Order: sequence, then C-alpha cells, then structure tokens
Amino acid sequence: MKTGLRSLVLLSLTFNLIAGTSGGIQPRRSGADYPQYEAKNGITLGVALLTPEQVRGNFVSDLNRGFLVVEVAVFPDKGKSIDLSHSDFLLRSRTKELVGRPADPKAIAASLQRAASSDRDVMLYPSATIGYESGPPYYDPVTGTRRGGGVYTGVGVGVGMGRSGAGATDQDRRTMELELTEKGLPEGIASKAVSGYLYFSLKERKKGETYHLEFTAVGEPIVLPVQPDKTKR
Repeated sequence: MKTGLRSLVLLSLTFNLIAGTSGGIQPRRSGADYPQYEAKNGITLGVALLTPEQVRGNFVSDLNRGFLVVEVAVFPDKGKSIDLSHSDFLLRSRTKELVGRPADPKAIAASLQRAASSDRDVMLYPSATIGYESGPPYYDPVTGTRRGGGVYTGVGVGVGMGRSGAGATDQDRRTMELELTEKGLPEGIASKAVSGYLYFSLKERKKGETYHLEFTAVGEPIVLPVQPDKTKR
C-alpha cells in the first residue's frame, strides 16, 4: 500500500452459531448441488473449491495468505451414520503428490497473526460481538450460511497502517480461531447432512494447478477433484 495518511476501514462479517450443532455451514440440498460429488458405501460426498474472491467474501481471516479453502458436505444415507474426522481427508496435487491434511484453526490463526505482525503496511484489527437475528431462517447460497432466526456472532476486522501491534494480539488470534472453527466441517458422529470448510496449507499456490480431495473413512477412498462452483447460485 502507498504511504501517507490512511483512514481506518472497518470490514464486518456475520456468521451463525446454530443451536444443536458443533459449527459448520448449512449444507446444500444434495450432493448434486456441488461441482463434484460421489456416492459410496452409504454416504454422498460433495466438494467445492473457494476462489480467492470467495475466500475474501466469506472470511475476515486472510486465508489467501498461504491456504486453500475447500467446502465439503457429507450426506449419510437414510438410517446411516458416520464418524467424521478432519484426519480422514487428504489433499493431493494432480501429480498425486501429497499436499497435506487439513490445518488446525488454532495453528492457522497463529500463522495469520504472525503474518499480520510482520506486515509493514497493512494491519488487522479483529473484534467480536454477539447478537440475535429475528425472522425465519433461510439458506443464503452466496455465503453458504443460514441467516435469520437465532443467535449469531459478529466478527469484524479493521485495516490500518503501521506497526502498532494491532492485529498481532492474543485477542486477534482468538477471534480468527473462533471464525475458522465455527465455519469448519464438524467432527464427530453425523447421522444427517453436515457441511463446512477444510483449510489446507500451501507453500505456494501455483497458477493452473489442480487438486484432488481424498476421503478415507468409508473403506475404499472417495477421490474428487476440487473445482470452483461456476454456477450462479
């Protein structure tokens, strides 16, 4: 960014804490609503890759600093259940080279905190609030969240200049960790559809590189390419 006087810009994002769940986002209607999906051994897996623009629109945490974000949904067949764990997922490049398993929100937040504290020009100022949104709940396909009808947390981030230490505090880190945890794919026993994000660390995001997500918890692995959702939802 250019030097000189800069006004403080406040950016805000709202995400829900849905009662009775351990986080995540509202699943789409079926696996077929995702760019890639497959049914095998009693479940249907749907995946979609978030573009950098979608990442900026859905998160206040700057995940474009070295992370790939994949939306994942699991639909157990009627009468079936599955024990979900982030460790059941692997990301590979098109050459089948292992990129890694999903990164832990706590580790991601610490990494982003260090990045913010080392940036000479742009500093982040995360904050959190709690409120209540009235009205009947509905699914927002743009953000992939359920809006209305419940308690929500508001997460914001300010952008400013200089090395004031803002954006590098423990409270900043906890705020980012909260957002990433709440939007992450829920873990544990799932007997109905669940959805959320997985975050994969990338040393370098190569232009034109493609990736495959491998799910290993259902006997024979499900392997799907991760592609952006190009349809207008």
